[in-house]
Amino acid sequence: MSPKRKSYMPLAINMAGQRCLVLGGGRVGARKVATLLEAGAEITLVAPRISGALRELVEGRRIEWQKGRYEPELLDRFMLVVAATDDRVLNLRICREANARGIFSCNVSAGDRSQVIFPAVYTDRQVTVAVHSQGRDCRLSQEVRNGIAAWRESQGLGKTREKRSRRRK
Repeated sequence: MSPKRKSYMPLAINMAGQRCLVLGGGRVGARKVATLLEAGAEITLVAPRISGALRELVEGRRIEWQKGRYEPELLDRFMLVVAATDDRVLNLRICREANARGIFSCNVSAGDRSQVIFPAVYTDRQVTVAVHSQGRDCRLSQEVRNGIAAWRESQGLGKTREKRSRRRK
């Protein structure tokens, strides 16, 4: 049997109540936390320091923060681990250790080496469109998503339509 090429399957998952671990308290970690929160996940954040946006979420009791550094024992309670530290080697190690335990992982340093990637998403009241580039080019995914959004709005669909329907009420 020949080795299989890595290919990401588009899949929608109900994350409500799912326990997720995010390692890293910077800008990228904050984006992943926001996405997971929007989906209803329960988030534990582990980092020695966190950004102001993350601090607000901690103070508002929307996420749990464990001040500290990564330890492999942290992994076992979670269904998804996001390695979002500023250390590429550590992110790779975190993901390898999570995968060895059967836990899905996202390596923000190397999307094409991740088990899970976060697509660029466009959502309106009628559709959700997720765009990814197999983890190779986040900017391209965002450009395509933005093009879809612009097209939906130019056709009187999507966000523009939402605003019109609210005005009619």
